[in-house]
Amino acid sequence: MARVSGGKDSRVILAALTNVGARVSCRVYGIEGDPDVTLARRITGLVGAPLDVAAPPLADSGGVRRSGLQVLRDAGGVPPSEAHLLPFGLSDGESEDVTLTMGHWPLYKGGMAKKMKYGPGGVQAALYRKCSPYAGDALTAASRESIDAWAGSAIVGTELELLYQWALDFRSGRYLESHHTHYSSVTNLVYPLIDAEVAEVCNQMTMFTKVSELALFHAMMELNRDFALLPLDRGDWRFASNALYADLLSERRSAVASAVRLATDVAAPRERRSDTLIEVARETAASDTWSEIADLLSPPFAAAVQAFADGERVGAEYFQDMASAKALWRAYAATLWLSGDWLASPGRAG
Repeated sequence: MARVSGGKDSRVILAALTNVGARVSCRVYGIEGDPDVTLARRITGLVGAPLDVAAPPLADSGGVRRSGLQVLRDAGGVPPSEAHLLPFGLSDGESEDVTLTMGHWPLYKGGMAKKMKYGPGGVQAALYRKCSPYAGDALTAASRESIDAWAGSAIVGTELELLYQWALDFRSGRYLESHHTHYSSVTNLVYPLIDAEVAEVCNQMTMFTKVSELALFHAMMELNRDFALLPLDRGDWRFASNALYADLLSERRSAVASAVRLATDVAAPRERRSDTLIEVARETAASDTWSEIADLLSPPFAAAVQAFADGERVGAEYFQDMASAKALWRAYAATLWLSGDWLASPGRAG
């Protein structure tokens, strides 16, 4: 079972597996009209792989809190790499003889580097953006001090390489650890390209071939040309804005892309629906550990959580964008973990 979307990583996995003759079925999370679903249908159709469109199930029918506790319990207390996935079950009901495969490799895209040239202070600013904008002043200052200490000890050839080294040190293997913990506890989990292999290859590449995504594009062209020519769910290949590489995005790509129309007005996923978010806000604000977490957050964010929990309009407006909604989920995950209720048996917890 391959998890697919409209992005790059799942295309690499599906192309690699089908090229060696593996029998692959696929699943995409979303609803009809969602760009991920539209592209997943086109991608799987190109290789004749069956596709299941599904919504991730709650781990417990009792609601967000019981589901979050169950996921933490099943994963031995390891929170998911993305906090908004906290209430969803680790398994979609795959049988024991089904192997689940997925992938997430920031290294072959240059890590945190999004361009080749940063202005004075630009690399440091990019590193500082790893500190949450919703953190309080004391936590932000401590985080920046740690980042400066790490940057001062990192062995790199250029300042730009700090952005790749950050991903190598903190975003690749460590980021995937929670994936392993969560999914391997309920099903067979395999990565066709393991993180160490990706790192070994990417460490030999120049920053340009990674940041421009040229190496990744050529690799995908070799694996499955049609996959590479389809549009992406978010943005475009980074080299696409450079006229020198216009020949790589030929009329063939335009012809393929024109057959896929991506909607922009689809419904929000469950974890970002207003009814779900207000439940999360209320659970967060009512937690015995909320005051402890709130002291670490910026006053405007903490006030918005409380306002949202109290049903005030200003709170609801604050959490309409994806970044603030994800931050709310992180605060909730922290309060839930600190409560220790996930250590209790299901009958005794929340």
